[in-house]
Amino acid sequence: MKKPCLILLFALFSVFLFSQKVTIIGRVYNLLDNKILEFYSIYFNNKYYTTIDTSGKFILTVSKEMLKDSLKIRYPGFSELIIINLPKEINNINLGDVPMIQLNWLVPMVDFFCGKHDFLCRRRAKQYWKKFDKKQKENNLKTTKSIEAYRLRFNGKIYKLNCSEDYLKFCNQKDLRDFHIFLDLMKPEGK
Repeated sequence: MKKPCLILLFALFSVFLFSQKVTIIGRVYNLLDNKILEFYSIYFNNKYYTTIDTSGKFILTVSKEMLKDSLKIRYPGFSELIIINLPKEINNINLGDVPMIQLNWLVPMVDFFCGKHDFLCRRRAKQYWKKFDKKQKENNLKTTKSIEAYRLRFNGKIYKLNCSEDYLKFCNQKDLRDFHIFLDLMKPEGK
């Protein structure tokens, strides 16, 4: 009689423990060119993490208690994406395609070594930097438009990306590593 009761108690306890876990899945890609990103980390406050596989997909299983923290996705050369307010009432969260915003660090490794009276070299350098500035502004504008146009469909609602600051202004003034993208799953678009 003790064995069946013990087995039933163990089964109920394991079901309770399993129900306290949540699985988060998604696929990470570059928003600007739609290429998948692979082999990097997704984590909750540096404690629980997983790695993105070769197809850009990730699966992360954590306790429901961890959902009070933010899901952070980092990738070299990209702005950190912070997903906040993940739903606590469901056990499987499918984020679908998760966008990453590539930082426009277009810093060329060019030096013209122009002499004091080498006017032709100085002219080439001036033309080069003028083209570079134009390309930088075009890339920043393209990034801004991509951020504004992106929409995530999750649980029948549509969400948009929010930025820590205006991207165009931020690019001109500060270090892009401090630029963050947020996705708040408590604030659907239009509310």
